[in-house]
Amino acid sequence: MRQEIKKIKIENLHLWTENPRDPMDPNFSDFDIIKKAVENEKTKWNLPKLLVEMGQHYDFSELPTVVNENNKYIIFDGNRRIAVLKYLQNKKIYQAFGGGMFIEIEPKELLNLKEIPCNICSKEIALDNIERKHMSNGSWGQLERDYFKYNFRKKEKSLFLKFEKATGLISRNPGLNENIMKNNILTESKLKEIGFSFDKEDNLISVYNEKEANNILNKIAELKINGTISSRGKDKYKIKKHLDEILEFKDIIKKFDKNDTKLVNYKKESVPIKNTRRQNNNKNKIFGEKISLKKGITNDIYRDIFDLYNYYEKNKSELSNTFPNLIRMALRLLVESATFENQDIAGYTNSNFLEAKKNLTQNQKTTLSNNSITKAQNLIQLLQAGAHDYANSANFEQTIAMSIIISAMLNITHFKNPKK
Repeated sequence: MRQEIKKIKIENLHLWTENPRDPMDPNFSDFDIIKKAVENEKTKWNLPKLLVEMGQHYDFSELPTVVNENNKYIIFDGNRRIAVLKYLQNKKIYQAFGGGMFIEIEPKELLNLKEIPCNICSKEIALDNIERKHMSNGSWGQLERDYFKYNFRKKEKSLFLKFEKATGLISRNPGLNENIMKNNILTESKLKEIGFSFDKEDNLISVYNEKEANNILNKIAELKINGTISSRGKDKYKIKKHLDEILEFKDIIKKFDKNDTKLVNYKKESVPIKNTRRQNNNKNKIFGEKISLKKGITNDIYRDIFDLYNYYEKNKSELSNTFPNLIRMALRLLVESATFENQDIAGYTNSNFLEAKKNLTQNQKTTLSNNSITKAQNLIQLLQAGAHDYANSANFEQTIAMSIIISAMLNITHFKNPKK
């Protein structure tokens, strides 16, 4: 068999664990894959956005590329679209992640699409099609390209892949997933210049203790993300020079010495990578900035909260210390009004939090982090506490942080002039 078009039931199609965009444990089920795609803040899947783009019907001009492996239909191309259908149609998956995915009109056509025409072909043809489609049009970053070449084209494992396996820094920071990072910054010579290398088993080794090694690796990522290490200027691509200029690393950075090495045990969650920018000292205001929402109860409550906030700011000296609690509770009412049919606060928040957070400024993200609102579940718990625990709702800075992410979610679901 070369290629043939054949209808296959959605439930019989299986997501590809070796997808170069996001390789996963080969033992993962479709549920596991979708769970990771939905929950991972740095996800490359972005299923809610794709569902909005898909609209009310499936575009049959883009057929999934499917390979029959051991009597299982594996999707080699089109995983995101099928993941959306599985999300909507599988009750277990839908309920596990709150459902909804910020849509106003239920996509009945997608819900009732139980089988779909697929391009069934051999693995060789599927890989050729994927390579032609994604390697040439720029839809893959450098990491995906290297992964594909190593796993499916028998090419040598690149230093870029070794570095990712040892640290996870590239996949967690999209700003590092570039050609110049591989060919001009994370080169063997530049890594050795600052005391790092790889042994014969592809383990990352260095001349530093664990804390020093972790701090240096995090700083390299930070310097690239904030533009200090770049492709411009007389100091382009230089790592050691910029590290030497940082007081923390003064007289610490040294060349690699194979006679004095230690295995690097990188702590992937030990230090968050910050995009260091000039800080704005202005106090955050309710909702961050005012946005225009379409007419309706949600817009009315949104405007009322603005008025309540302005009243508080002008008269706080005459008001009780518990007055801000009213604003916290009003935020819950606002989110309740924004939910769609058959959806609750948890469903709405789970569906919109990650996409909304991506649209915030770095200062706003910092405000969220400082107030322990780093994921959807944090916001859900705070909204619920605001309704049932009046005494513990007086943290006004946290209320402001809640309002900022809520406003960003409303900007997705209730914006006055949404993009089509």
